[in-house]
Amino acid sequence: MSNYITTYDPETGQLIAKMNVSNRQMRLKTHEHYVEGHYELNEYTVVDGQPVKISDEIINNNKKFTAFVEIRNKRNGLLLDSDYTQLDDIPAEKKALWTEYRQKLRDITEDVTDPNTITFPDPP
Repeated sequence: MSNYITTYDPETGQLIAKMNVSNRQMRLKTHEHYVEGHYELNEYTVVDGQPVKISDEIINNNKKFTAFVEIRNKRNGLLLDSDYTQLDDIPAEKKALWTEYRQKLRDITEDVTDPNTITFPDPP
């Protein structure tokens, strides 16, 4: 018997957590489902109570999706941080530079298929 278990959602098969346990009955709640063994959360799913490796293509697509989410979150933060630059009391020449920068941020993921190729512009 393994000292490791991996809990999962029985409706989706998605893995939730890996645990090193000596007495799993003491650590698991009665509603938790698990498989014995140590499985990477983003590389396996559970089908009919058995761990199944997810295809490399799906793993890579999930990593790419997560990377784009992180890029968009960073972009949104930079846009929020520079909102003040669009107020009426900013000199026109500086406002134009900030407007251009902000547009580059908005376009940062346009026509990009590889998130590793994205470079954020420098603020003016």
